[in-house]
Amino acid sequence: MKAALLWTMLLVPFIAYPAGAVDITACGQLVPDGQIGVLQVDLDCGGAFNTCFADPALACAKDPACTDTGCGGLMLRNGATLEMNGHTVANGIVLCPYGVSRNCSVVGPGIIAGGYGLFAQINLSASGGLDVQGGQSGIVALKGKAFLQDVTVSGVSNNYGIVVYRRLRLVNVTSNNNQVGVFAYNGPVIGSGLTTNNNHGAGVQSYGRLNVTGLMATGNGEDTEYTGGGVVDQVGSVRLENSVVTGNFSGSSFSELKPLDVYTKKRPRLIDTTCDHSGIFIYQGTNLVPWGVCSQD
Repeated sequence: MKAALLWTMLLVPFIAYPAGAVDITACGQLVPDGQIGVLQVDLDCGGAFNTCFADPALACAKDPACTDTGCGGLMLRNGATLEMNGHTVANGIVLCPYGVSRNCSVVGPGIIAGGYGLFAQINLSASGGLDVQGGQSGIVALKGKAFLQDVTVSGVSNNYGIVVYRRLRLVNVTSNNNQVGVFAYNGPVIGSGLTTNNNHGAGVQSYGRLNVTGLMATGNGEDTEYTGGGVVDQVGSVRLENSVVTGNFSGSSFSELKPLDVYTKKRPRLIDTTCDHSGIFIYQGTNLVPWGVCSQD
């Protein structure tokens, strides 16, 4: 028993403070290549996130000897991980910059509030109870792929909650009360446990294959300025299982706001899934023609 207790005491510091971890205590800091940065305090970066995209900050990010970009956020170099450690980054950005970071990770629990959210210009992993809220942008993988698990995005009223250019894999992700819940440019959306409610535009809008189990999408699309609907897929196949897609609307493509839950180019495959209204996606179309797969088609 004493031996077991001794081993436990020896292991705790090793688990809590991995070798090579860097303490993050101020806006402008960099997490070096392949290392882990552990946020030690709450940060307020004062809304100066745009400076992280400027030449001085990017030049610092490319210089291995530079440790402080002086910009209003945190930067992750290639293969770096930021552990939020229960803290908040407010009014700034967590950035994995193009030409510096091919992939990066952010691990919760923790909050990114206001500012420009979490922005990766290639590949991104976010997990562990990360909460991104109320900024000008949510979670972005601009030119790459993303894996999201146990992540929430909310209150991004003038931009996408989650936007990914290539493949998006997700597990237990919520994107509510944003301009658009999830926007996938080019590549499949695959996962389970996705909730997208009360977004101004679509709950999920994609241009590739969509395969989700356990989607909840309600109350989306009531703002006629945006393409609405619970699920909108303009190109690929759609498969939903054990999902509920009800009470959604679209108005930007029609002369009036219309109930619309599943709006797809190809006939959707719905397995143990509830929806009220479906439609065949037609570019420049003004008439809604149902697929006949939802209860009120």
